[in-house]
Amino acid sequence: MSEDKKVLTLKTVNANLNSIDPKLIETVMEFMEMMEDSKVKGFGAVAVGDNGVIIDTWFSSVSPATMIGAIEMLKNDYIMRHWIDVSDEYDND
Repeated sequence: MSEDKKVLTLKTVNANLNSIDPKLIETVMEFMEMMEDSKVKGFGAVAVGDNGVIIDTWFSSVSPATMIGAIEMLKNDYIMRHWIDVSDEYDND
């Protein structure tokens, strides 16, 4: 992997609303492999469960500014991808 690549994009998966979707587990395992390959120094995770329960966790040996910057990048990427997906839905009408 290139040392200059800072953002790794995981593939999007569709959720199974009845239980933990195997695709979710697959995505988490892929993320773990990427973390090992990249020798990460910190990570943050958030999950949304039944009835809107929010689960979050993090580990960091980097500066708070670095972690907040990474979280902001994730937030922006998520919002932009959602807008693109919604835009595509209207384009297909």
